[in-house]
Amino acid sequence: VDLRKPLGCVFNDHLVTKSVAEDGQGFELGIRVSWRVRSIGGIKLQNTNELKERMAKLKSEGLKEAAIVFSPPPIVASFAKRPFGFTVAKDADLGLNYVNASNGLARAQGGRPR
Repeated sequence: VDLRKPLGCVFNDHLVTKSVAEDGQGFELGIRVSWRVRSIGGIKLQNTNELKERMAKLKSEGLKEAAIVFSPPPIVASFAKRPFGFTVAKDADLGLNYVNASNGLARAQGGRPR
């Protein structure tokens, strides 16, 4: 993100986007409502105050840009038959589980690897 411009997002206390201005930088970058901030500049975050503090620190250090990692909201899928058609892996750095392969029923319902 460009630290010189407003992100255009409003977050709840737990870093989940409550709104994203359609004319803002966040929307242009693909951020949507219900997405959660995970980190900025490689530093994991726990709450919105940490995000504000970290952004202010990066700006005070003269940085013009920083990488912000978001995760979309969880996807819930129900399957009536086995095999489900997907496998799951964990990204230890981000602490997230994700679909790393899909086929059959999962693929038919829109399940895709990251």
